[in-house]
Amino acid sequence: AVGGYAVQLAAHRGITVTGLAREGDAELVRSLGAARVTTAEAGAGARGADAVLDAAVLGERALEWVRDGGTYAGVIPQAAPAAVRGVRTGAVEVSADGARLAELVALVDEGVLTLRVAQTYALDEAAKAHARLAEGGVRGRLVLVP
Repeated sequence: AVGGYAVQLAAHRGITVTGLAREGDAELVRSLGAARVTTAEAGAGARGADAVLDAAVLGERALEWVRDGGTYAGVIPQAAPAAVRGVRTGAVEVSADGARLAELVALVDEGVLTLRVAQTYALDEAAKAHARLAEGGVRGRLVLVP
């Protein structure tokens, strides 16, 4: 989900995005705004991206795709690889920010940012939702509704 939102937000801001996806998800990633789509195998050894958001937690493999002096951002602070070739490394961290959340809500309302909901469950079905998530293969989010 993080990668999908990042693609949409970057494309909305005019950034040319190359998305990483499984072959079966390539069209989805394009529909979110990626100008190009590649697989991890096809991207191996390629260097030249100004920045990489590693939402797939590939670590050093994704770091290889960043040009010298570029930027790498992971999604797990403790898992960010060590900096090499002048590449700045770090991780996205979550913090409470009502103003930015309101901006995201506005983008959803405007149709710029799409939410992928796989299924909704009543709150008293939380255990059922958890079991479904544990099965894997969920495309989108499971939402608990009070």
